[in-house]
Amino acid sequence: MLPRLLMGAAAAALALLLALWLRKPAAAERPPAPAPAAVDLPRDLAPASGAAAEASAPSTTAAPAPTLHGLRLLKREDAERRGWTPPPPKEKSARQVAGEEVMKRWSQTPISINCTDQPLLEFLDDLRKQYGLDARVDPEIDVEAHTVTFRVDDLAADQAMDLVLRMADLAWCVDERGTFWVTERDRVEVLSPGPEKPRASVTETAELVRWRTEPDAPPMTEQRAAWLKGKTLTASIANVPLKDALEEIAKAADMSLWWSEAALAAVERAPIASVVGEDLPLGPTLERLLASGGLDISLWSHGSGGIQTAEEVRAHIEWEAYAEKCAKEMAREQAAFGERRVRIEGKVLAVRDVAAQLEAQLGVAVRVMPALETCEATWESDGLEQRAGEVLDILAKDAPLAWGWLPELEEDGPADAPFQLWLVDRR
Repeated sequence: MLPRLLMGAAAAALALLLALWLRKPAAAERPPAPAPAAVDLPRDLAPASGAAAEASAPSTTAAPAPTLHGLRLLKREDAERRGWTPPPPKEKSARQVAGEEVMKRWSQTPISINCTDQPLLEFLDDLRKQYGLDARVDPEIDVEAHTVTFRVDDLAADQAMDLVLRMADLAWCVDERGTFWVTERDRVEVLSPGPEKPRASVTETAELVRWRTEPDAPPMTEQRAAWLKGKTLTASIANVPLKDALEEIAKAADMSLWWSEAALAAVERAPIASVVGEDLPLGPTLERLLASGGLDISLWSHGSGGIQTAEEVRAHIEWEAYAEKCAKEMAREQAAFGERRVRIEGKVLAVRDVAAQLEAQLGVAVRVMPALETCEATWESDGLEQRAGEVLDILAKDAPLAWGWLPELEEDGPADAPFQLWLVDRR
């Protein structure tokens, strides 16, 4: 009995202890700790709150970097405000003024010529009487040895004289008094001495740079085919010399022709020609006549050209193909050069200044033609890295210049002549 009572008491005590443990309050139910006493801080040490706290917080965003613009055209007033003065204009010599007046008259006077084996003095006398164009013959040349065979309609007098005199292996020049002289090529400098001129190779290279800025013209063969396409001819030409037949057809078709010396010699040996019919296709008719004398024609889209031997025309076509191949190769070289990177800097930059920086940074020779010394365009640049081609295109857009990357064209020069950067005036 006693053990059972003891076991019951022990169980009751354990149950009581368990009940007391289960009634122990959890941490969340415990009363909060007393708050610390408030302490008054001075105003300058008190923490900020709200907008004041945001304003006083240190910024973690960096200031934006300035935007660079690279090379760009500078307004004239801005350049002058920065101390730039325009280059003085080059004064024209008396010979230049006189020459310009004479050449203006010759270039603005269209003339028509139709002569065969006409003595040179007689030809020039006709120009004087018909058009008021005065040309003198150099007394040092054998005037009796030169005749003129030429036909052209409404061509500027200076261009016509170029063709006429080239066929006779002669040249023209204007002296300091404005006299138009016909002379031999090696006497031009004697009659019209001028300032020292650059080497012919420099002049030819600069001219090539200018030419490459012009739109590409189709090859002569394409222009010839386009001009002749669809044109017909009605003729009644029977048993006449080939030269007369060709000139009659040229006149009827409104063509302006010149003859090479070799063609003039060949046509004398050609058989008699006849062309009779209505609405004859002009192209095949010309081909038949020309082939009978071993001749061909170089004809351009404006309807002018030259009668030459078949060998001369073939050589011209081969030259055009070679020139196109060279042009493509130089274009590839220039495109590669244009990708090189430069940093141009300066507040006022003339053409020479930009050229000097290009030369120093790229390590290449830069050739600037003298005419650009009087260029009044100026630029500014802040050192932005740019492609060399982009910089040069900006110069070409803002100033009357063209640029090219090619070697100097010397006929007898080395095949591996170094490439150079050329800046030339655009005429």
